[in-house]
Amino acid sequence: MRKTVTLLILAILSLPGMAESVDYKLSLSLAGISIGAGSCSYRESGIIHDGQDAIRLQLVMSTGRAAGLFYHLRDTAISIVKPDGTPIHYCKIADEGGVHAVETAVFSQSGDGWNVGIEIDKEGDTPYRTDLKYPDKVYDMLSMLKSMRMVNTDSKEVGDVLEIPMVNGDLIVVQHIVCNGRTVIRDGNGKKHNCLEWSVRDNKLEKERETMRVYVTDDARHIPVRMDIALGKCFIKALLNGYSE
Repeated sequence: MRKTVTLLILAILSLPGMAESVDYKLSLSLAGISIGAGSCSYRESGIIHDGQDAIRLQLVMSTGRAAGLFYHLRDTAISIVKPDGTPIHYCKIADEGGVHAVETAVFSQSGDGWNVGIEIDKEGDTPYRTDLKYPDKVYDMLSMLKSMRMVNTDSKEVGDVLEIPMVNGDLIVVQHIVCNGRTVIRDGNGKKHNCLEWSVRDNKLEKERETMRVYVTDDARHIPVRMDIALGKCFIKALLNGYSE
């Protein structure tokens, strides 16, 4: 895959001190069966990008041998954002269900909106590039999560909606992030957390669907304690297992 080199370069740029490290236990739910699935890690670190302060976000998700019999998953996603969460560059190397793909997106602002240059290299298909324009700021998956964590939730109530345009493959799809209210969630170690529940929905190809449900701590840090992620016909549940700054 050609973009592997790009991802490795981004990894080298991130060597300065780590700002945040979050680890998760994974479980896989498919046809009513739930099994331990593997591990997931989320990292944030301060970097210098093009001479400016920036933040590197990284999500690594991997299923173990047992879960791999049902759904094999090896994903690494990296996003470079400005300190205010504005996306600059995104790269994802995915091995999902035996399908290998590398996706990159480069974000820039112009006078009449935002430009997104997307390249997709999927095994078995011809690599291609497309350039998209959008009137509002566009995010990737990780910068969207970062943006959600930066929202002041003190006044959020059930039914409040955030609308965030996000790159999804070679499309820009508006994510409707609905506040489901406050609840108590146990992490992977059994510890209870007061959380705010967000339901992430979109209308890709004119079909409404919930792609993710995220429970973040109801405090200033907004740590994701639990994430339920839709992947094809199955769900991956990530439960907080460790946190450090």
